[in-house]
Amino acid sequence: MTHMRCPYCGSSDIAYEDGELVCRSCGTVLEDRVIDTGPEWRAFEPERVRAGPPQANPNGLGSTIQLSLSERFREKLRRLAVLHARLRTDIENELRRELMRQTSILNLPPDYVDEALAIYREYRESLQHRLVSVQAIVLLMLVARRRGVVLRAKPALRSLGLVTRLRLVNELYNELAPRLGIKGRAGVEGLMGQVATRLGLPMGVVDRAVQLFRRIPPTWLGGKPSTSVAGALLWLACREYSSVDGVSGKCTQEGIANALGISPLTIRHRARELARILSLPLPT
Repeated sequence: MTHMRCPYCGSSDIAYEDGELVCRSCGTVLEDRVIDTGPEWRAFEPERVRAGPPQANPNGLGSTIQLSLSERFREKLRRLAVLHARLRTDIENELRRELMRQTSILNLPPDYVDEALAIYREYRESLQHRLVSVQAIVLLMLVARRRGVVLRAKPALRSLGLVTRLRLVNELYNELAPRLGIKGRAGVEGLMGQVATRLGLPMGVVDRAVQLFRRIPPTWLGGKPSTSVAGALLWLACREYSSVDGVSGKCTQEGIANALGISPLTIRHRARELARILSLPLPT
């Protein structure tokens, strides 16, 4: 079948299988109900000779078990396999196009796409049934984190016009990051350290905030922005150190909010949620 080419992928690897012409590269059925010009007879294995020395493994133990399926059932299975391969290829191609679009908008290197697709193939089961746009940005964030580049979800989604997907992005990222060996806590702890350095807070405040952070159930963190969690934990830790000279004046909601680029109201709201979870006195 070398004289034919697949109209979808351009491959010339065309084979005749069960009365159909099939492209072996992409699985497309080019033509069905093709007349089989081969012989109509079948060769059967000759009958074994019963005389002579005993056979090694006469019962065929350990050999491959072959199931006898009807032609109609085998045909349905083959068609289902071809359709499944075609759908997987179409979904991956759609994801590739979305990855290329997002890398172009975010000014990321083109090789991010190939590495993101490699992660997708490894964790396909966890990514399926998710929005393609959410899959793409999460994969790019994971690739960036592997390379030591900080790609924050909120600014990236704002550039892509996908701000409403923030919760879905955070949930999927928090699910995949630990499986890839990426510590999801590093973002919150790193933010707390940066803010403490900028405001001149003592290390005791940061240590207490880290202790509180590690008591938070991982399931609660899903979908919560790292900035609001870091700011609320710092403010709660500062309340315990209010008696230390200079801490109360440096560690205010407004100061932490300005350092993180968020609203003081966001810090107060998140702090009240965390106080209930950690059994701390509710901030007034």
